[in-house]
Amino acid sequence: MTHTNLLVISSDQHNKRFLGCYGHDVIQTPNLDKLAAMGTIFTNAYTPSPICMPARAALATGRYLYEIENWDNGTPYRGTEADSWGHRLRPQGFDAPTFGKLHFHPDGDSGYEEHLALHAKSAEQGYVGAIGSWLNEDQPPTMGLAKEIRRAEIGEFGYTRYDRATAEAASNWIKNREPNDKPWCAFVSFTYPHYPFCAPAEFVNLYDPATVPLPVGWEEIDWDMHPAIQVKRDKMGLGGGFSEEEVRWVTAVYFGMISFMDAQVGKVLDALEASPYANNTRIVYSTDHGDMLGEHGMWFKGTMHEGSAGIPMILAGPGVPQGHSCATPVNLIDVYPTAVESVGADYTKADNTIPGKNLVTIANEPDQERTTYSEYHALAKTSSTFMMRTAQYKLIEHVGYTPQLFDMLADPEEMHDLAEDPAHAETLAALQAEMRELFSPEEVWAKVQAYQLGHIERLGGVEKMLEILKNSPMKRPYTPAPPEFR
Repeated sequence: MTHTNLLVISSDQHNKRFLGCYGHDVIQTPNLDKLAAMGTIFTNAYTPSPICMPARAALATGRYLYEIENWDNGTPYRGTEADSWGHRLRPQGFDAPTFGKLHFHPDGDSGYEEHLALHAKSAEQGYVGAIGSWLNEDQPPTMGLAKEIRRAEIGEFGYTRYDRATAEAASNWIKNREPNDKPWCAFVSFTYPHYPFCAPAEFVNLYDPATVPLPVGWEEIDWDMHPAIQVKRDKMGLGGGFSEEEVRWVTAVYFGMISFMDAQVGKVLDALEASPYANNTRIVYSTDHGDMLGEHGMWFKGTMHEGSAGIPMILAGPGVPQGHSCATPVNLIDVYPTAVESVGADYTKADNTIPGKNLVTIANEPDQERTTYSEYHALAKTSSTFMMRTAQYKLIEHVGYTPQLFDMLADPEEMHDLAEDPAHAETLAALQAEMRELFSPEEVWAKVQAYQLGHIERLGGVEKMLEILKNSPMKRPYTPAPPEFR
């Protein structure tokens, strides 16, 4: 494979349905659509975990959570769990800068050359934000999440300023870097369209709330009522549902947030196009996880439905098929080998067990039968959830509950759970057996539970945790932008 630079662009919480290049006829994403036309979109791409910090740890290391054990938003990546691609590239002389949101531990060694103020939780913030994950069945409803939906508004705040600064910093680095004989791998990471639901007027005004499409299964009669999903819905404080007017307005604002993010991506792509690197740089666009945005009666992240666990993935540049759509299942863990192989770095013995595969190679192959996974061990649960996706099926294992099974070719909107259908019993058993060849969901959950209960006990017990949660100064359930952008 020809060695090139690699520009990895990430957003936060971008539902894969909301891109023009993925077939949406309302959303305006001209820059990402242009990128897709120049390359390949992966229609079955997944996050290794549908929540921020674990997903980003897996993205950096190219490994699933059951191996690196970054279980929840109380266990950000420190650099000691496994090497990042920064650890692999920089010692070999390849630049590996980052711009914007990392969500790693502020005291750790990410392996990257870090630019701009980092969007990362302090140890104290991570602790407060993780309490719900650790409490499990003792977690009270998180009413602030429902308030975030009803608070959707037009305006500017820390995230918009931070993302503009991220685009500017990345663009300036590309413009000002002196070319040499070593390729580089840059990571540009935006906060949008992660809630709070707020976007500048010029982007929200692109959308009429009266005509935006309503989410799949948003009405209570069509909600996913699996017991594990009901637990999550109740613990997230979302059981009361939302009116059609509320759903339409927050959808219009979320669309505006996506268009704002697309505009920032466009600034970086324009800088690349005007640079000496325009013809020798591959580009990956993706996100850490999606947002259900009312689909199946769920909001935000943390489920294994497509709106949350499914992600957009676009690849363009030298050696990438143009105007191509690839159905082979892929995952954020595939970015690690893409980075190492694109720039021409050497693997080490530690990389012998990485499960990912170079996205450039996958894009150039016929669609393959491939299996990929996702795990969730964080907020609003009573046990861990695991997802396994093949070319046709999605298996969801909720430890302690019945599984779910969807035929993704016949039922891409996941409206018909086949797990208890006798006609699919053999398929269900075969998929469960294949998952357990790689890991045991029950054993992973036991390890997660021991870790989370251990934290609770060491920090004073359940009552103490509930008191801290009640009195926390973090009144809104999101990590603020760095102080200089607030």
